[in-house]
Amino acid sequence: MTDQTRIRIGTAPISWGACEIPKWGEQLPYARVLDEMAACGYEGTELGPWSYLPTDPATLRGELDARKLALAGAFCPVTLHDPDRREASLRTARETIDLLAAAGAPVLVLAEAATSGVPRSPAVFPATARPASATRSGGAFATARTMSRVTRASAGCSPRSIRTPRPTSSGPRRSRD
Repeated sequence: MTDQTRIRIGTAPISWGACEIPKWGEQLPYARVLDEMAACGYEGTELGPWSYLPTDPATLRGELDARKLALAGAFCPVTLHDPDRREASLRTARETIDLLAAAGAPVLVLAEAATSGVPRSPAVFPATARPASATRSGGAFATARTMSRVTRASAGCSPRSIRTPRPTSSGPRRSRD
């Protein structure tokens, strides 16, 4: 029996230097990046940093359709371990979910972001910023806390057919959506 699944190859604005990290480097105009993605033969892209691509669903859809590109989903950095940044992160996640739903993109990738002054390597995140399975201490309480925060950040995905990993007490697992 042959597998009839068609794999589509996409890319991301980060490949052209568009990054959420301040002073990362030159940010090329999004229209040029989308033109080059299409010229390279990619079939789609992820959203890139919030507001790099248009955040109005109709405008975004028009820009992508004009180049025959699909929107695969979005990488959404959130800072859920820092109480001072948590609500802003949740707001950004909700805005991203709304845009993905309106644009017909099926995947949201949440990633715990470093706080200011902390290197982005997961190896140096404070223990409270990492899932308990990645720490030497923290145990079930840290895992439950992480699961609760991810659940809050991804609220609204499932009813809109946007897939996110579903955390369990034994670690993340793939969505069933």
